[in-house]
Amino acid sequence: MNEQDTSGVEKRLDVIANLLTILVTQKIDGSVGSTTDRILLLRDAGLAPSGIARVIGKTTNYVSSILSQKKKAAKKKGPGA
Repeated sequence: MNEQDTSGVEKRLDVIANLLTILVTQKIDGSVGSTTDRILLLRDAGLAPSGIARVIGKTTNYVSSILSQKKKAAKKKGPGA
């Protein structure tokens, strides 16, 4: 296995670890959240929009649109807001 393969495996393992953390946390507090909340959680876990779309059953365009809206809203608030 070369360095590039190892890097890809590491990224996927990081995503899996982050997702497991989210699942355990949700199981403990019983929260599920809205579709937007789930999209943001999965993004924060390291999934790409296409992966998020597969998980939540929406199109990649839908997920990308939500992420874009959230990014624009965060820019309007400015740093430290």
